[in-house]
Amino acid sequence: MAKPIHVSLQKNLNDSLIATGFPFRKKNIVDTYVKIFRELLNHASDMRRCGSASLDLAYTADGIFGGFFEYALSPWDIAAGVLLVQEAGGITTDFNGKNNYLKTGNIIAGSKIIHNELLKIIQSNDPNYFEK
Repeated sequence: MAKPIHVSLQKNLNDSLIATGFPFRKKNIVDTYVKIFRELLNHASDMRRCGSASLDLAYTADGIFGGFFEYALSPWDIAAGVLLVQEAGGITTDFNGKNNYLKTGNIIAGSKIIHNELLKIIQSNDPNYFEK
């Protein structure tokens, strides 16, 4: 019998692996991305880059990663993974905390606790960049 998956039960970012991908489609935001990456590297247990947003989201849904964020993805990169995360009890938003990630391509996913910590760090590093 299959075992249901669930997002990470970690209570803080310090104990969580965070997955991400590099913003190769938007070279103009690399400096902002590096600032966010640096801060997360100092707060998270560690960072991972698998190279596939759909795989990162599946691992986030299964609790392997505490959270995931990435810029400028296409809807087909994230739609199925978003469903997995949500069905596993997680939260997915864009960088404004809204549900426009399929339009903007900017996504944060994870348990409620880890998602909120990621959102705070991302927004604090460049609050003027994100689409309203």
